[in-house]
Amino acid sequence: MSDVWNVVIVSGVGTLALKATGPVLLGGKPLPDRFTGVVGLLAPALLAALVAIGTFASGQRLVLDGRACWASEPPPSRSGSARPCCWW
Repeated sequence: MSDVWNVVIVSGVGTLALKATGPVLLGGKPLPDRFTGVVGLLAPALLAALVAIGTFASGQRLVLDGRACWASEPPPSRSGSARPCCWW
């Protein structure tokens, strides 16, 4: 077997072991309250991170350009003319 397949198999076994530890450790007991809030916020945080990386990634860098500021039109400024991207 090649090294790549060894890594795939070890990763798969490790993933299964990690997934099995939750039910084994909890044993049918409900999740403690302090972890319930974290679990509820985990999916939206991961989705936001994936969207940000997918939108602003350029190779190995994050690039904030015009996409970060407005979708189709620049926001109006107090003087009436369009401002550059930075609002902060």
